[in-house]
Amino acid sequence: LGGRGAVRFVVENLGTKTSPSWSFTAALPTYPFHVFQSTSQQPLAPGERIEFTIGFDSVSDIPSAGVFTVNVDPTNSIFEVSESNNVAKVTLPILH
Repeated sequence: LGGRGAVRFVVENLGTKTSPSWSFTAALPTYPFHVFQSTSQQPLAPGERIEFTIGFDSVSDIPSAGVFTVNVDPTNSIFEVSESNNVAKVTLPILH
């Protein structure tokens, strides 16, 4: 338990219309478990993307807890034909 970690990820508008303002949540692989809630983000035009880096302390050393999950538009406030690409989950290697 302990140490610092960071995750870098990209959000891209794959649609054909400019998005309204939006937000995201990120479940961090920390102990105790923490969910980061973003502030309102700027609209994205079709094909536009933005890169985020989230740093965090108290990295969990529990193998099953090394999962990072990001959810774009977690409240489903943006109408989309498909919402299947709004959540990404990855298991991060915890290096000691």
